[in-house]
Amino acid sequence: MSSIFDEDIPEIAVAEDSQGSANQADSHSEPVAKRFAFVGVGAAGGRIVNEFFLKGYRKAVVMNTCLQDSADLDDNLAFIDMNIKGRNISGCGKDPTVSRALLRDPRQRVELTGHFKEIIGDQANYIFVCAGLGGGTGSGGGPELVSLIKEYLEDTGSTAKVGCILTLPQPQEGSRVAVNALDALVAFKALNPTPMLIIDNGRVGKMRGSTVASLYSDANRDAALMLHSLNELAAKPARQTFDGSDFGQLLNSGMITLGMGGVRDWSKGADVLAKTILSLYQSATLADMDTSTATQGVCVIAAGSNVYKSFSNEELMRGLDMLRNSSRCQTMMLHSGFYEIPDDRAADTLRVYVGLGGLQLNPDILKQLAKTGVVDFESKLANFFGIK
Repeated sequence: MSSIFDEDIPEIAVAEDSQGSANQADSHSEPVAKRFAFVGVGAAGGRIVNEFFLKGYRKAVVMNTCLQDSADLDDNLAFIDMNIKGRNISGCGKDPTVSRALLRDPRQRVELTGHFKEIIGDQANYIFVCAGLGGGTGSGGGPELVSLIKEYLEDTGSTAKVGCILTLPQPQEGSRVAVNALDALVAFKALNPTPMLIIDNGRVGKMRGSTVASLYSDANRDAALMLHSLNELAAKPARQTFDGSDFGQLLNSGMITLGMGGVRDWSKGADVLAKTILSLYQSATLADMDTSTATQGVCVIAAGSNVYKSFSNEELMRGLDMLRNSSRCQTMMLHSGFYEIPDDRAADTLRVYVGLGGLQLNPDILKQLAKTGVVDFESKLANFFGIK
């Protein structure tokens, strides 16, 4: 796979390689700061993992109760049929209790532990459980997987952290989906995964102008690109380095969000860099978050030679100050990095990546899901989510 410096946002070259296993190295042409592993559950979780597999992460596996959901996944991506012998289930029909029961079955847990040992191994720094909130398989099985993987890591003496990547449904998908999403959010949050990366498909679709056909692929691809890009940048030398330790502090800060953007009109004014950083922070992230609780912030800039020579240190610092001040959390630790893209073809390229950690979902999103699901948010969920 080529370096992210060789590609325009939002694409990364696709690596062609064989099925993942614990003995197989990730297929990255450039070093990465952290070793990631991915377990997808349900259709949405499988599609998320597939994007990371295409970016070279080989410790990856997808689980589902419906074999048809694997049709669009890479043929080399490991797949586990969750159905226990003697049961004929083709999907959960948006009933989370089905997948929850399957993953609580002792036979299933023993078998899955063997798969984790074979595919994931014990070298990962972070294992991400990927799932869609709202359906049946991911909403019910996802939290069970987080618990099972934590047990597996404890038994093996691993210090890896268990995180998750979750997609939010749109309110228009109906009351049952909304209730499933809220119940799953509660179950995931109670397990304290870190990081907890939320993808709001509807939000990404609006930003990208996605069609019905491309909505989910756009959102999943953007999320994978953002996380992978920061992982790769954190392993690169730079003028002002954003290193693996900085990246780890973001990943270890609970609920996080990421944003990225390419800037084409960078030469139009001295404040363009600062304004771009602020714009990404405010509106171009994967989900709408309450940033007042932010404890960790990341701002990484990758610039071609012409751009790099044009901006002063003062302009860069102004952008970082705007980011810090807009967070409304004056104690936020802000990690920054500035990379020069070593390619004459990218001389006029300016890319900005932002990350924020220690967050809560915007209360309006939770309240809208509760309204759609006919749930009394104030009495049942507000206290749990820390919303007054």
